[in-house]
Amino acid sequence: MNMDLLNAVRAQLTTPRSMRAKVASTISTTLSVTDPIAGLSEDRLATMEEYEQELLLAPLFTPGMEERVELEPHLPGSGLSLDETNDLVTTLAKEQLSCPLSFGQEEGILALPEVVLERFVRLLNLECQIDPGVAERLNRLVKSEERHRAFAQARRRVWQNKRNIALLTEALTAMEENNAYQTDKLIFLSDFVRGYRPTTLSSLVEQLENLVDSYQKDEEHPVFDEQLAHYQSKAIASRHTGNQIKAFRLAMAHSFLADLRK
Repeated sequence: MNMDLLNAVRAQLTTPRSMRAKVASTISTTLSVTDPIAGLSEDRLATMEEYEQELLLAPLFTPGMEERVELEPHLPGSGLSLDETNDLVTTLAKEQLSCPLSFGQEEGILALPEVVLERFVRLLNLECQIDPGVAERLNRLVKSEERHRAFAQARRRVWQNKRNIALLTEALTAMEENNAYQTDKLIFLSDFVRGYRPTTLSSLVEQLENLVDSYQKDEEHPVFDEQLAHYQSKAIASRHTGNQIKAFRLAMAHSFLADLRK
């Protein structure tokens, strides 16, 4: 048993969580209670089916990239075996973990259902591996303080097949030859390949060019919709949308095109 990994995952599961209003509202509505914290009592959860527990608590217990980065120092490049992952889940389940929850001034302790624990561990992608050739390049390219962040990106599911590994290798080679590596570019590339699914380097270049062209056309010929404009004026801006994200994507696309065209 990898005790460092076990301790790190346990700490993530038991880190205090604060409910957002939308999550609290969903819990209150689903359970027909006025207090979402009190509603998540162990007795009440025990009356629910496992899939119901999983759906209800998923917004509070879905790991993201930050959690994966935290675990990277404790993972081998080849990832865990299925048996090792199962042993990790079994050990944590036997500990009967609980997590502090809060909503506004209300506080409570949630006894973690095993199905929620299993889902959390599964989404950490602990069995994913980093291609040895990719790892070798990243060790040369990445500063030590950014290495775990870069390696966590290289361990993503998008880089678990030969075709995509070949694309990643070519992209890293181009960045290395141009002395242009940035971890932000690796993050962008991971998301871009996952979404657009290019099959070759030439198709990647073509799709990046299309992305740049589409943004430029939006600037030159904006589409105005009064109803949409009214909605957007009332909405709270998301950190995942808007001009900043557009500028980031454009900068990354231009940078990759400069690397790959050389």
